[in-house]
Formats: sequence, structure tokens, C-alpha cells
Amino acid sequence: MIYLDNAASSFPKPQSVVSRAVTFLRENGANPGRSGHFLSAQASEAVFEVRDLAASFFSADPESVVFTKNATEGLNCAIAGLSEKGKTCVISDIEHNSVIRPVMRLKQRGETSVFVLKTGENMFSELEKKLSAGRISFVAMSHASNVTGEILPLEEVYSLCQKSGIPLINDASQTAGFLEYEPGDILCMPGHKGLYGPQGTGLMIFRNRELLPRIRPLLAGGTGTDSADLFPPEILPESFEAGTLNTPGICGLGEGISFVKRKAAVFRPRETRLRDFLLNGLLAMPGIEVYSSSGNSVPVLSFNVAGFSSEAVTEVLSLRGICVRGGLHCAPFCHEKLGTLSRKGAVRVSLGAFNKQEECEIFLREIKRIAPKKEK
Repeated sequence: MIYLDNAASSFPKPQSVVSRAVTFLRENGANPGRSGHFLSAQASEAVFEVRDLAASFFSADPESVVFTKNATEGLNCAIAGLSEKGKTCVISDIEHNSVIRPVMRLKQRGETSVFVLKTGENMFSELEKKLSAGRISFVAMSHASNVTGEILPLEEVYSLCQKSGIPLINDASQTAGFLEYEPGDILCMPGHKGLYGPQGTGLMIFRNRELLPRIRPLLAGGTGTDSADLFPPEILPESFEAGTLNTPGICGLGEGISFVKRKAAVFRPRETRLRDFLLNGLLAMPGIEVYSSSGNSVPVLSFNVAGFSSEAVTEVLSLRGICVRGGLHCAPFCHEKLGTLSRKGAVRVSLGAFNKQEECEIFLREIKRIAPKKEK
């Protein structure tokens, strides 16, 4: 089996991630912050250790790190909180549905209008013009495309937002764990992709705590503190963590972050090198249309094979033991921009820490078998 679908969820997980989650389930299983006994205290300590680790990794205060079940939960919370009636939110034309659908739902309800910023050479002038016109509630933008792998210049975007006093929500789903710095006022990310944690884990990190009064948590319920108060607490992180946390998953996520801290200097360059190898191999084949380019990118690329749908190519590869993803990748704006919306998307290959050169060579051989032969 060759797994090349890490942009959806990284696999395999480091053994330390698996062991830590299993160990917690075997040896503890208590509810953190809910009871006075020693197991609950140990569970609380385990959660805090991961919170502290994540804060250090993403240059934030531990109290500003909120555990979520995925990036989508954090993005929904941030978008709903920062949206203001009568104002416009700005998103980009490469966004994932975890950004598109929350803002479009608010638009449908008459609670906001939406401006879709075209990425490219005129991006900064268009954004500056939009911000200077006023009536902007926030900018929400992916740090990298989950279709082409292109990394957006989010540091420059953040600088423009700061000058205008407009908050930036960073969807770091494809860059957390790969890039060293994540700009933005609120960072939202999954734990199960580039951080190599279990599924069902995620982080929402408040870099700008002045935004807190504008954001209402999605859930209200038990937090283990001030139980006589009929209203939810208003302090971080408890106000955003109602209900029982996924403690085994959080423990595994901590090991994933530790793995990235220890090993990223080794596997990041390898991922980039393998992406370039795949990109060059695909570009050299007749009948292959590639939508990604070399340069500033996460280890993701997309393509189509002439005469085949992306789903057909994915199915053939699956039968041959190779896991990739076909379709629209929950990014319709991006596929519309690429001209692949009518073709129902593209084939996406995404690399991870454990992929090897020989796996990429096998993948290219299998694509060559599928691709139309060049006429003599």
C-alpha cells in the first residue's frame, strides 16, 4: 500500500502518537477538570502539557490555545463571531468549504456580504483597495491551497490587515506543522494532518485576545468550573471547551507536535524534494495536465489524465494499492479558477513524513500505464 493522501489526513501516524493515546485509555480514562480524584488531576495535567506545548510551537499563550475537534469547528466559531451585519467579509478564491460554507450561510441569512479576492499578481492592490474602502469585518484565508499546494503570502496579507485594523483568520489546515510561522489573529488547524495527531483533534489559537468580546462560543455546557453559574464562563480557554474533551486524542496530538519538532528538519526537505520529483515526472508525460507549479508550495499537487475522470484514475490507482484523492477536494472556487470544475475536479497527490522515493517511482509508473500514449 502506498499512501499519498496526507492532505486529507496524515498516515501512518508516528508510533509515539498511537502509544500515547492508547496508554491514556488503558491507564486513565478520567474526565479532566471534572472530579477531585487523582486520575482526573492527572488527566488535567496531561491536557495542560499539550496546551503548553502547542502554545510554544505556535508562539502563543497557553490560555489562548483552545482544543477543537477539527479546523472546521474553529473556523465556524471565528467566522460567526467576527461577522457583522452590514459589513463584508473577505475570503480568497482558493478557499476550502470550511471557510466558504460558514460565510455563505451567513450571507444567506442576511448577516454579511462576501467578497472573494482573486489570488495572483494583483492580489495586494485589490485587497488594499477593499480594506481602505472600509466596512470590512474580517479576512479569512487559507495559508496554502489544498488543491495545488500553493502557499499564499499570508504574512503580507496580515500586515495589510493590521494597518487597517481588520482581523485575519488563518486557515492553517495545510501548513500547520510544515511552515515554521503562522501569521494571523486567530489560527485554526486540524490535529490530524501536518501535526500527525489523531483525527477528531484540532486547535483554535487566539493571537489577538482583544477579539474575544466579539466571539461567542458555539457550545455552552459543563466546564468543571463555576458550576453554580447558569451562564458559561467568559475566560479562555474554558469558555470555548464546553463538554468533555477528547483527552486520548489530545495526548496523541501532543506526541504528534513533539514528533514534528524533532523530525521536521529531516522530513520537510524530503517532502519538498519528492513533490518536485513527482511534478517533473508528470510534466514529462503526454496526456497529463498539471495544475501545480514548482516553487513556494506545501507537498501537494494536482493533475488530470486526458480521457479519464479524476475519480476513474483514483479508482484504478486504488485497485493497484495506491491511495490518492480525486474530485473537487471541497474547494469549488479553486477548481473554478483552474478550469476543472466542469471536469469534476482533479487527482490530488499529497506527501507526508513517511513517503519514500521508491513509492513515488511506482506511482509515476502506474500513471504512465494509465496515460494515453504519444503518437509516433
